[in-house]
Amino acid sequence: MGIVAIVIFCLERHSRLDDKYLRWDMQGLFSLFFGPPGTTELIILGAIMLLLFGNRLPGVMRSLGRSVVEFKKGVSGIEEEINDAVKGVDEKAKEG
Repeated sequence: MGIVAIVIFCLERHSRLDDKYLRWDMQGLFSLFFGPPGTTELIILGAIMLLLFGNRLPGVMRSLGRSVVEFKKGVSGIEEEINDAVKGVDEKAKEG
């Protein structure tokens, strides 16, 4: 019953006030139900991962680390291309 009252309150405020207040109310409502995970939730997630992956967990973590490294390499490559393009535009602007 309490959840319904909160949602109705948010909707009533929307009909009387502008969207700024609705966004604030919905953010509060979202954080009420979906806040950051606590210690207990993290322990439960760790136990579930251990049950699902078991002895494959080190290999899964290793491949996850490799994928993060590849992602960082890709991002740095894109940054280098952008920097080169900006330098080229700056050089052309200085010439002309």
